[in-house]
Parts: sequence; C-alpha cells; structure tokens
Amino acid sequence: DETVYAVWASDIDGDDIPDYEDDKYDLTYDANGGQGGPGTVEDAYLNTQTVTLETTNVPTMEKAKFLGWSETKTSIYKNAAPEDGVLIESITFGEADETVYAVWASDIDGDGTPDYDEEKYDLNYNVNGGQGGPVSVPDAYINGQTVSLDTANVPTRDKAVFVGWSESPITDVLTEAPAEGTVVEEVTFGEADKTVYAVWALDEDGDKTPDYGETQYTLTYNGNGNTGGSVPAEEEHVENAAVTLADQGTLVRTNATFLGWSLTQNGLIESQEAKEEAGIITELTMPGEDETVYAVWASDIDGDDIPDYEDDKYDLTYDANGGQG
Repeated sequence: DETVYAVWASDIDGDDIPDYEDDKYDLTYDANGGQGGPGTVEDAYLNTQTVTLETTNVPTMEKAKFLGWSETKTSIYKNAAPEDGVLIESITFGEADETVYAVWASDIDGDGTPDYDEEKYDLNYNVNGGQGGPVSVPDAYINGQTVSLDTANVPTRDKAVFVGWSESPITDVLTEAPAEGTVVEEVTFGEADKTVYAVWALDEDGDKTPDYGETQYTLTYNGNGNTGGSVPAEEEHVENAAVTLADQGTLVRTNATFLGWSLTQNGLIESQEAKEEAGIITELTMPGEDETVYAVWASDIDGDDIPDYEDDKYDLTYDANGGQG
C-alpha cells in the first residue's frame, strides 16, 4: 500500500494563488512626531488580510501619552479624548500599502494620564490698579505645568509703566527697580489656581521707561516770607513730567493769605491786577533741570483768609467839630 499527502500553500486571501506568489504590501507605522516604534514592515501583507496593530513596541513623545493608532493623522489631544472611530486596533489591506499614525494626548506632567483626564486650574491676571490686559484663563492648566505669562497684551495705567508680573501683589507704584525675583516670566502650577499681579513703575513723562531709570530733577517749594509752618518736601521728577503742585499744607504768613505757587518770586499781593500778573500755577512741566516754585501771598490784615483787595472797604471821616481844615 502507498499513501500520498496533500500539499498546501498558504492562501490567506483565498484567491487560489499561493501567498508567496501574491503581491505583498507594506505596513508603515508613522510615529506622528514621536520617536521609535515599529517603523515599516515591508512586503508582508496580502490583499484582504487583517492585521492586528502593534501595541508593545510603540513610539514615545516628550510630555505626551501614546493612545493608539489611527488611519488618519491627528493633532495632539489636549482638552478632550479622541472621537469614536479615531483609534483602531487592526487594519485590513486592499491592493496597496497601508500607513497608520500614532495618536497622542498631551501629558505635560508625564504621569501617564492624559491631561484631559486631570484636574484643571485657573490662571488669573490681576491688573493691580491698571486697565485692560489679558483675561484670566479658567480650567486650563494642570499640576506641574509651567506656563509662560502674557507679555504682549499688557495692562496700562496713567503715569505708570508695566514692568511685568509678580506672584504677590505690590500695591505701590515703584520708584526704584524691583528686587531680584519679584518679576516673573512664568509660573508653575501646583494643585491650586494661580494669580499673578501687574507690577507698575512710575512713568510721569509717559515715555514707557520707568522713571527710576532716568535722570531725576529736584522741585523745591519756597515759602517766600512765611512766618510759620513748613514748606512741602522737595520732590524728584523726570524731565517733561506733568507735576501737580502740593497744596499750602501748614505754611502760614502773618497778615497774609496763601494764593498758590509761582515760578516767579512776588511781593505781597495788594490788588486783583497784581494777582493776575503773579503767574500763579497749580501744575507744571518739569524742565531738564532743578526747579523752584514760590508761595504767593496776598495781604489779609483782618485774617479772614480773604485777600484785602476783595474785602469791603469803609470810609474814615475826620469831623473838625467846628474847626477848620
């Protein structure tokens, strides 16, 4: 007796042609911005063949988590998981090579959990007395994430210039450079919302340069004959600063009332005309040198704080009482 045995050839696509005679197609694993992974499997798969995709030898990417493979290239998922149908576990070949693309989710803290599944925190911009500036960003950042602060859309403030952001409020308008480390360009989140505060420096001349970086000139107040009180303290201002002058404060002069300040030293004012010629000012533009303003006083014999030239005047009659002259 004799036995013969059937000889079979693999024919995965069922076309009655041995697979080794069929055309073979490539499967390319595109890392889609990542590193490593399977690469390309060349001349390995047949028409109609279904292939389970690689899940062990997968690519990596800094600050991202590999989610799987897709037949279409996608951007990194940051705020939500991929839609249904994006991720696939297998692919069926036609009469062409196939490419699948890595799908990534943002994982800034590198803990293996997509950022869209983690607790989100707010970044609040406090303009600290200014106007405009960036809006707060709610529910956007995760624990461990470092964020660069907005330095393009910054707030504004009258007679001040924005010098940056701080993690603690500085209520004063700075007249000297902030201490090292006060102004920050970025913040790193913990498990809480973050607030940053605008830091302001004095900018009286409005040239967008902090006054502490410019030459300062002294404005001196001269009491011009005062008999009591103290003149306002000297002030430091930059050239072209718009300066509002101090008020009278405690300054007094016997038998006189205070009218204001002048760049000219005047005698005691006795008339409305003299007042108008005295050059009384309430503000000035600082020159590129030291400046002095002088108190302007009007006669006020009765001490009612009204200049004598504005008071009612009365006649004094000398009656000769029967005499002559």
